[in-house]
Amino acid sequence: MPHRRYRIRPAEPHEVALALLDLVTVERRPPVSAREAVRTVLEGLVLVAGGTVATLLALIALGWLLTL
Repeated sequence: MPHRRYRIRPAEPHEVALALLDLVTVERRPPVSAREAVRTVLEGLVLVAGGTVATLLALIALGWLLTL
């Protein structure tokens, strides 16, 4: 016998209607400001630069290990 806490009950008609409405509703968001766009681009550039530095350091370490 399942625990009372996990008992499944039929959905009420208004719950079904709300769930269907949630599926087709598009949330309105405020437009992105120029400051936010610039910040996002700069964050992306920092991530790319960090990945490039990490890759170069890994290649240098690998080359050094192969010369041992």
